[in-house]
Amino acid sequence: MGNVTRTENDCHTLHPWRITDINDNRAEVRFDPLGMVIATSTYGTEDGVRVGDAPLDAHARFDGATGEDVLADAAQFLGQATTFFLYDLDAWQARKQPPHAISLARETHISNLGLDEAGQTIPSRIQVHITYADGSGRNLQTKVEAGNRGWLTSGGTLYNNKSHPVKEFEPVYRPTPVYEGGAEVTRQGVTHVTRYDPLGRVVRVDHPDGTFSKVEFTPWEENHFDANDTVLEAAVVERPAGDPVPAGDHADARAKAAVHAETPAVHLLDSLGHVFLTMETLTLPSNGVTDDAANRTQATIQLATYHGIDVQGHERFSVDPRLYAATGTARRNF
Repeated sequence: MGNVTRTENDCHTLHPWRITDINDNRAEVRFDPLGMVIATSTYGTEDGVRVGDAPLDAHARFDGATGEDVLADAAQFLGQATTFFLYDLDAWQARKQPPHAISLARETHISNLGLDEAGQTIPSRIQVHITYADGSGRNLQTKVEAGNRGWLTSGGTLYNNKSHPVKEFEPVYRPTPVYEGGAEVTRQGVTHVTRYDPLGRVVRVDHPDGTFSKVEFTPWEENHFDANDTVLEAAVVERPAGDPVPAGDHADARAKAAVHAETPAVHLLDSLGHVFLTMETLTLPSNGVTDDAANRTQATIQLATYHGIDVQGHERFSVDPRLYAATGTARRNF
């Protein structure tokens, strides 16, 4: 049939640097001496016409360039490639900035660029993304160019002594692309608090509105409680000044959610730790319309989903609640 996909490998990294698919479309990548990707390009033909971007053969190298150089002239560094990457690993020694990577990505392929009234090619917009890393290689801060609004900067992340994230704050707009570690940037907004057990499993997540979710583990099952399941245990948080939602609406929502309290999703495990049966609870008020906790005489229906798992942990088939309830057996759902 001639349906062949070809790869050409880089002898230094032992990774493909060009992949040609069955339609003769090509994806290319260029590596630096450390084996890290510095440029990519995709191109091919459509109805005999060249489309996409340009091969990387003509893409210039920028040895010794810094992040400031890239930000000053992103179009020059991107050239006719699809994406370009620069890794400033010596930023701390040179400028007391954390090591970071800058990525440039064009929004429009070269073949799709239009012309202005003077017949000149309208350049593609370029997305600029900066990722700062800490000494452990974790994501310290990201910045994305946001036009007139400056740089969308990620909030800070607090880790516990096992490097698990505990708090993740909200992003803010900042005027500069350089790393900023002050509390006015890294501690803005609200955040949930994640708690772990000694094995590193998430056992509870406290949300800013006072609700929380949790997971209870046993050797043979996991009980997953969402915010509705724990609503009767959650603390009532004082509403902030200027809250546009009436206080009565919050109380009403809490009462309605209480109907679903203590109805966790139960995951049953096999001897290899794979989930083979998921049980969810459907609550049906006895009068058909009751939606508060004072009338919890409703019936409950257990919805079971069966998963057929092979010895490698891959799901081979599944049985949805309707078929499982109708047959009472793990018959294939196809």
